[in-house]
Amino acid sequence: MPAFPGPETTVRAFFAEALALEGAIEKSLGTRWKPLFRAIRRQLAGLRFSDDDSEAAFYIDPVTDEFVFFTAGFYLLRSAMFEVFGSDIEPALIRTFLEVAYVSYALHEVFHPEQGLAEFSVVQDHKNIPSGFDEIGKMDHCADNAAISLTAAVQAARLGNLDRGSYLRRFRDVAYLVNRSAPLAFGVKDSALHKQKRRLVNWLCFERVDDGLRSGSIPELELAVGPLDAPMWMHFNIGTGDVVLWEQEPMHRVLGTARVRPGTLRRALAFREEMDRGELMAPIRALLRAMRIDSASIKIESHEQVSPTQAS
Repeated sequence: MPAFPGPETTVRAFFAEALALEGAIEKSLGTRWKPLFRAIRRQLAGLRFSDDDSEAAFYIDPVTDEFVFFTAGFYLLRSAMFEVFGSDIEPALIRTFLEVAYVSYALHEVFHPEQGLAEFSVVQDHKNIPSGFDEIGKMDHCADNAAISLTAAVQAARLGNLDRGSYLRRFRDVAYLVNRSAPLAFGVKDSALHKQKRRLVNWLCFERVDDGLRSGSIPELELAVGPLDAPMWMHFNIGTGDVVLWEQEPMHRVLGTARVRPGTLRRALAFREEMDRGELMAPIRALLRAMRIDSASIKIESHEQVSPTQAS
């Protein structure tokens, strides 16, 4: 395999590129990434990378206020991505895989201080509270979603395609790479319900976007239901099969409820790296259909486009 840039070079270059494209991205796709752009701007100048061992993914130096990544997580995600997808592929694809692995991980972590999770001890404090694990899961999913979506937006802008459909296609591709690789890299114990929810909701986000793209009616669909790439969260009863899914942004609202067969829910929660795409996605699609939030269940009305001249 030819040599490719490592995490530090890749992340620094991507962060600088993202800031250069901030205006174009916000003009075309909106301002949802303002907190993440603020985080990048705040951390880029003092960014450091350390090979030291640590339970944490990063720390903020109390003396210099520099953001310091521990690099182990980058390499875990890189190894998992190649284990899932293989490394005997074109160099251009390898470069894309490495960028997605390094950048999605970095964006996720720099977003945490914006959420008030600047110290590892704060995460541990949450885990001492009965509902704290679930809150950590929600915040991790929001960080996943922000990282995936900004990676996709920058890649779309790089190609000169900042229309909504082109961005969502990049979102789908980046989400698939991350969602397949991250559980293998970092592990999800059956006893860690908040991590199982996070993984499942990440897949529901992916499938909602993929389903919308397959419908071919993105503008009408998003006009009817809101942004397809919005972060979500869910609660369920594994015994009865009751499920509630809601959107976290741009407003907190219920997306759908359903009672499904408990076996469907268990299969949706299961994940094995050897699963093929069909086996993995079947129960995810079943959940979206049951909650009637797949594109086939949504009444999409045609809206004629009125030009500024006609409007005046």
